Amino acid sequence: MKIIVDILLLITALKIVFARNNKNALIFLSVFSMILSLAYLFTNAPDVALTEAALGCGLSVIIYIIAIKKTSEDKI
Repeated sequence: MKIIVDILLLITALKIVFARNNKNALIFLSVFSMILSLAYLFTNAPDVALTEAALGCGLSVIIYIIAIKKTSEDKI
């Protein structure tokens, strides 16, 4: 199972790097954080997994959306 999660993390990271617009990059960033929280859960670190899910998936994506809206003309 760990190999599958590692492969998914690698694929998602490549999708983030090669995303054509900011909206797709943010979506894949959120997916990356959820997969990473699953990886933490599989390594018996549920507290870290919950923190990653809350901060990585929720708060950081919201902050990026606000920053992109304020600094560019790209509408999300």
